[in-house]
Amino acid sequence: MRFFPLQNAVCFIVLISLVSVLFTFYIQGVLNLKNNSGAKRLITHTFDGDKRKLREFIENVDVVFELVNPAKHDVLLKFVKAKITGDARSKLMVRDLTHGWELVKAILEENYATRRTLDYYACRMSSARYGKNESVASCGNKTDELQTDLREAVRWVC
Repeated sequence: MRFFPLQNAVCFIVLISLVSVLFTFYIQGVLNLKNNSGAKRLITHTFDGDKRKLREFIENVDVVFELVNPAKHDVLLKFVKAKITGDARSKLMVRDLTHGWELVKAILEENYATRRTLDYYACRMSSARYGKNESVASCGNKTDELQTDLREAVRWVC
C-alpha cells in the first residue's frame, strides 16, 4: 500500500490528535481531586502564547492546583504543560527550571504578560471616548477591558 504526501500529513495530524486525547484521558484518570466540582474542566483550553488569554489560563490553573491533592501536583504539572502549545511551549522547553507551577507561571508571565505603567492605563481610561457609530455594549466592553488592564497593572506593582 503506497501513501501519498497528503495522506501522510492527514495520518500524522490524526495521530497527534489521538495521542493528545488519550493523554488527557490518562491524566484525568490519574488525578485524585479533593473536590470533583469541575476542577478538571477548568483547564479545557490550551495556551499558545496569546497574551489576551494568559490571565484566564493562569487563574484556572491556580484554582486547579488549590483543589488537587498536593501529592498529585507533579502529575497535574505534566498535564498543565501539555496544555501549553506553540510558541509558549517552545519558551518552556528551553528553560531548565520548570519543575513547579510557580516557575512555569513566572516564565509565562515574563514572556507574555503585558506590563505597562499605571500612568499609561490611567491616561487611556481618561482619554477613552464613546465612538460615533459605536454601540453602548461595545463602549462598555472597551471600558471593562481598560479597567481589567488597570487592575492587572496595579497587581504587578503591589
